[in-house]
Amino acid sequence: FGDVLYGNTVEIPFDILNIGNYDLTVTDITVASDDFSVDFSGEFIIDAEGQVSMTASYTAEIYDDVTGQITITTDDPVDPVVTISLSGTCLYPVITLGTDFYDFGGVLVGEDNSFILEVGNDGTSDLHVSDFMLEDLYYTTDADYEFVVAPGDYEFINVTFTPGTYGTFDGLIDILCDDPVNPEMQVNLIAVGLASDITADVESLDFGDVEYTHDLTMGVTIGNVGNIDLVISEVLNSEECFAPHFTD
Repeated sequence: FGDVLYGNTVEIPFDILNIGNYDLTVTDITVASDDFSVDFSGEFIIDAEGQVSMTASYTAEIYDDVTGQITITTDDPVDPVVTISLSGTCLYPVITLGTDFYDFGGVLVGEDNSFILEVGNDGTSDLHVSDFMLEDLYYTTDADYEFVVAPGDYEFINVTFTPGTYGTFDGLIDILCDDPVNPEMQVNLIAVGLASDITADVESLDFGDVEYTHDLTMGVTIGNVGNIDLVISEVLNSEECFAPHFTD
């Protein structure tokens, strides 16, 4: 039967001939393998010098090479049992991943970090990836949602994390394919968006009435609720009469 893709069935016709001068009775036909079958429904007779066409089938469900045998039992006085050897090879894809987890570490908000995911095929037939999905807004990829990987080959996919805010973000790559054993594969992702986030405990300060040449001090607490240090490089005031200064 040669090479057959996993899950497919191939049929090959064959003839049983009676070259004698009297009717031949075929009493039984058996197949010594679950991978093969014959369209035998019961005992039948072949006229003298006649023939009957039969069909042998192979369904590729067991990986790699398989063998079997058809045994034909008749009332032929010389050769009552005739055998036919069977063989076939199941071709199938086997998906492989370079990793099932990747940690991007910390990435500044507005910047990005990438890694290359290797999708391979360790099988004997083409691997068809039918969907390549990324969960979480801040993860992106340059991969086509559908692609084919030849046996022994690889597809290299760029996956990028670009945080839009600070915090820890879990992501997931979900890959659907025609690998009969692993039709769905996943890669877990984690990354941290880094940013400072300034806060002030008041939105405005009202100094009220202050006598000429006198001064009044009011406080503002500046905080940072982000996850990296906040660097204050300059504080500007719109009027010279206001003079900001820092205290720890």
